[in-house]
Amino acid sequence: MFIFSKKNFLIRRADGSEYRIAKGYTGEIPEDIAQSRLVQNAIKGGSIVTPAGHSDKKIEAAVEHSDKAVEAETEQDNKAVEAEEAPNDEVAKTATTKRGAKKE
Repeated sequence: MFIFSKKNFLIRRADGSEYRIAKGYTGEIPEDIAQSRLVQNAIKGGSIVTPAGHSDKKIEAAVEHSDKAVEAETEQDNKAVEAEEAPNDEVAKTATTKRGAKKE
């Protein structure tokens, strides 16, 4: 499998040996490493990109596509957190102090 890695990875093989993928690595990795849970999760998360071809343009396009997907997912998560926090802000504004006065 041909990859581009945005982070450092250390994968333990079935025989106990270690395989390192350095940040910025572009090239082929062995099939057993490609199928490891760590690498598969990194691909889903965008930390490892699998471009369709080996040309610089295809690698750049795949990295850009991956970055945009991660940004969109992060933005969605942030909106969900803001929506959950909004009702709590209203409760805090109308809460009363110990003396019974309303808090502004």
